[in-house]
Amino acid sequence: MMQGGPASTMVAGSGEKKEETKLPPAFERALADLKKSQGDKRPRGQEEAGMSDNTLDSGTPGLLLTMDDVTSLPHQELVTEFKCIEGWSQVVHWGGYRLADLMAKYPPARRADGSLPKYVYMETPDGDYYCGFSLQACQHPQSLLVTEMAGRLLTQWHGAPIRLHMPIKYGYKQIKRIGLIAYTDMQPDDYWTKLGYDWYAGL
Repeated sequence: MMQGGPASTMVAGSGEKKEETKLPPAFERALADLKKSQGDKRPRGQEEAGMSDNTLDSGTPGLLLTMDDVTSLPHQELVTEFKCIEGWSQVVHWGGYRLADLMAKYPPARRADGSLPKYVYMETPDGDYYCGFSLQACQHPQSLLVTEMAGRLLTQWHGAPIRLHMPIKYGYKQIKRIGLIAYTDMQPDDYWTKLGYDWYAGL
């Protein structure tokens, strides 16, 4: 469970369920044989970490923010290199709002000694992807809540209506379609960390 402060929730996405694609029988058999040969584990890149252990219980105190609440912050633009842990990179023009500015306007609850929580947790609206960060990483001046890419509004493919860009981290920490931001004193759950990747993912 998350400890130490309120959650700021941003509603995003349609919540529609897609129909599962059915493979031809020959492909189903080939996939079953492949999984069996790998000890019934998914092939690399198709693993699933499961749901987060940190998803907040219904009724947890917090704020429900609209996109207007976010876009009322000072607009920022960055040109940075997006780096993937697989070895490729891409120079991208981003537009959005500093996460530090959001945290200053809607601050986390302080602890009894007046200090701030140590960590920030984020997840998608359906909870199927989630990331954890240090508070310091989120306060970095280049940590951006992105609404635009290459001078245009984000597409669904790139995480509309709002995603994270954090150039001090590898791409797997840059969560798309943010639905929840919460503060905690315990190191929060992280999707790819469950699959053996580094929690910090720093560059």
